[in-house]
Amino acid sequence: MTNNHIQSRISKIFKTVYDFEIDSHVLQMLTEEIFVYHHELELQNHELKRIQRSLDEKRVFFQQVFHEAPVGYVIVDDGGAIHHINERAKNQINTQSDDFKEKKIQNYISSEGQDDFYLAMKQFLKGTDKSYVFSFKTHEGNKKYIVSASTFKENNEKFVHLSLTNLP
Repeated sequence: MTNNHIQSRISKIFKTVYDFEIDSHVLQMLTEEIFVYHHELELQNHELKRIQRSLDEKRVFFQQVFHEAPVGYVIVDDGGAIHHINERAKNQINTQSDDFKEKKIQNYISSEGQDDFYLAMKQFLKGTDKSYVFSFKTHEGNKKYIVSASTFKENNEKFVHLSLTNLP
């Protein structure tokens, strides 16, 4: 926008809204102020776009770290509903990519381990730093994994980040 364009718009606004002719000196001051604010907004916009690009790059990086990790990761809510699962965990429990949606992690625990898993989840939700061995149901039969956990909150909802490690 040019100075003349901005000045004519300001004059028009004052004339139509306030029925008032604005003084040329005041018009010049307002135009300069608008240019300063406009320039500041452009700088802030440029900085916001730079930060957004950086955040997008980091998001992609951490998604890759999560999905390509050498151990299985499953993120569940406090009731055990699966929210996220990485490729390794999908392979470990032989589930397809969309097969886990709306399911609970308990569906994949062998029947004899259900009670122990329930108690372990209670401990995980308390923040207990302990690992357990659980047998998971797979298409190839039951397989045992070491399960460790950490908890985090998002939007006042508590989640458990489970890691599944192959037994040596």
